[in-house]
Amino acid sequence: MNQKSTKESFSVLTVYPRKPHQTKGEIRALRLSGRIPCVLYGGGPSENLSVCAKDISKELEIPGIFSRVFHLSDHGKALISSIQFCSVKDRAIHIDLRRLSGHQKINLLVRIVFLNQDKSIGIKRGGALNVVHHHLEVLAPASRIPESIEVDLSSLDIGQTIHLTSITLPEDVQVLHVEKDEAIVSIVPPFSGDKSETQENSESQTATV
Repeated sequence: MNQKSTKESFSVLTVYPRKPHQTKGEIRALRLSGRIPCVLYGGGPSENLSVCAKDISKELEIPGIFSRVFHLSDHGKALISSIQFCSVKDRAIHIDLRRLSGHQKINLLVRIVFLNQDKSIGIKRGGALNVVHHHLEVLAPASRIPESIEVDLSSLDIGQTIHLTSITLPEDVQVLHVEKDEAIVSIVPPFSGDKSETQENSESQTATV
């Protein structure tokens, strides 16, 4: 089975400087103007910035915002480390950005994308997808952070499992806290009250991909 990991991709995010010590009224006015206050930290003094709320809304529509590398024009590369949302309107009201340098390694969660579910042999036979891990915690160089890790399900049959050892990771990317033989995803038999022939057959399979 062929699994692959995506290459690092970049998004451009325009940021604007703001005063280091703003009052609540100034922060409120900034948000009313369509900007979100941000703090850029790591690798040097922290910087107070702002970003267009519309830009963040667009980025939030794309999965994997916390593992996506952003170009911040004159401020280099950064990750979004946290987003604070308004409890009433569910919109972003504050963002923390983590500055990146080419030589450092970053510990972060990367989502797993399961490809070709519609072509999976096991799912076509009525099996159900059993996802054990939706994300993997990885240690990756700042210059090679994968936005996602892709797993191809097309040849996975009922009773078969994909383990971590079957997934090809990008160079120098290390998975943390997951054993090599740990299951990532499997196809399980369809549920029924009585054990069907399909279930009996699947239980006898020992093949692992």
